[in-house]
Amino acid sequence: MVRRPIVILFDNGVIKYSMKDYYYILGVKKGASVEEIKKAYRKLSLKFHPDRNNGDEFFTERFKEINEANEILCDTHKRAEYDSIFVYDNSEPIIEYFKINKTSFEFEEEVTFSWKTVNSDQVILEPFGKVESAGQKTYRLKNWKNESIVFCLRAENKRTGKHVQQIFELKNRTYRELYDHFYKVYQNEINIKNTQKAHEFRDNSSFSKKHIIYKVTRDNRTLKIALINKNDFIGAKVFIEDKISKDETYIFKSLSNKSEKIVVRNGEISKHYFLEKRGRFIFEKRSSLKPSIGDRVLMKDLSVAPDGNYIYSMFKKYNVKNGYIVK
Repeated sequence: MVRRPIVILFDNGVIKYSMKDYYYILGVKKGASVEEIKKAYRKLSLKFHPDRNNGDEFFTERFKEINEANEILCDTHKRAEYDSIFVYDNSEPIIEYFKINKTSFEFEEEVTFSWKTVNSDQVILEPFGKVESAGQKTYRLKNWKNESIVFCLRAENKRTGKHVQQIFELKNRTYRELYDHFYKVYQNEINIKNTQKAHEFRDNSSFSKKHIIYKVTRDNRTLKIALINKNDFIGAKVFIEDKISKDETYIFKSLSNKSEKIVVRNGEISKHYFLEKRGRFIFEKRSSLKPSIGDRVLMKDLSVAPDGNYIYSMFKKYNVKNGYIVK
């Protein structure tokens, strides 16, 4: 049962308000004997004595509380006064503090956690498990698979069914270092493979049988295209500076009102279009012939043309809907 005194009595007889439960601090029941209290005090004072813990602030504060609790509960008069004003309520559990000595960590680095809770009968430090209501522990973190780890201190009061929690997130420096390293390795391997494929393709005896053409894009990039036959771009390999092209869409320059557009996927041309300017519009055709149903109509800035009827020539007019010729 979690109990909270609203006042305590000090040596000078002055009543002061406090949140401290001395029975809880010493880990004994309210009806514990003086011998049980002294035994608990000796055990805890040895554990939390500042001299044994390099004067650590956490241990110093705990040691003061232990001495204070022992002084009140081992004195018959003070204990009686303390018990007479000891009031119970349904207070929520409280986390007085939850500290971590680092903001980030590396693989197998030690990290120290310090915490103190009040009005709690179960405390869990995730992901490690149950811990004491107040304490300090050092853990060696062996995680390298996650970019960060979230630690949660959860204090529960089972009698009231209430709980409170506090969360810390530590960045994993090892994860970031490994990610950056392997990403560079991966990129290097991709570049090497692309270069090897380009050289293999270039040096292959069948390469000479293919039809090599060069095209200059609107942004002044020169493409080398290896056609399977003279008339079909689909399936042709595309190279930029002897490297296989990445997935991209290219539009070639033209001296007339006509130009071409290709879509490259996995280093090969997957779609080939003929672009023809007519007034304010561009007809994107799938063949070099006149536009047909299913071809697209674009504005000069390559945005989709509004729905309507468009004149292609003196004797040809097309109905456009959602950017495509419908009849």
